[in-house]
Amino acid sequence: MRWRQGILAAKNYIERHGSLELVQRDARIDNYPLGQWLNRCREDHRAGDLSSDRKSELESLPGWTWGRHEQHWLDGITSLRRYVDDHGHASPTQHTVSDGFDLGWWVTSTRRRHRLGTLPAEWAEALETLPGWQWDPLEAQWQRGLSALMSYVDLHGSADPGRGTQVDDYRVRDWVRAQRDAFKKGRLPALRVAQLEGLRGWRWT
Repeated sequence: MRWRQGILAAKNYIERHGSLELVQRDARIDNYPLGQWLNRCREDHRAGDLSSDRKSELESLPGWTWGRHEQHWLDGITSLRRYVDDHGHASPTQHTVSDGFDLGWWVTSTRRRHRLGTLPAEWAEALETLPGWQWDPLEAQWQRGLSALMSYVDLHGSADPGRGTQVDDYRVRDWVRAQRDAFKKGRLPALRVAQLEGLRGWRWT
């Protein structure tokens, strides 16, 4: 009886508001404590006391989430998609704030969860469909520079571009200088050292 009352209250709320997305813990509808009931369902789910049929029924309701992590994910992916619509790519800077949402921090923490193996696979797949999404932007930047230098080698036969040299509007000479500086300071990983030394005509000075 209590279950049916709660489900009917949730459906009535959806009819009036379109979604359960913004239901607060103290929300009531027709004097029914909907917010408390929804929270109890989440607690039962975490405790393993919710049947699969009831779990499926809740998940079929528009805007339903199992907790704050899921809601934070929905807020983040929605904000990132709006960012893509405005900027054409899913690579905001770390300090980007979009419509009051700390999008840069959300992207950084999401990448960290992926590295730790705690990001759900379906969430990772949703991100990977977005144009310009990168799990490791620093690695992607380095690979872009290496690709530009390899193109230069194909055209000129040597990995030693002159001052101001660009490849497809990429300043490859500046990138080469940055790699040499990093090497001198002992900050260039061994794998990257090997990749550069494998290019025809590469020099550290």
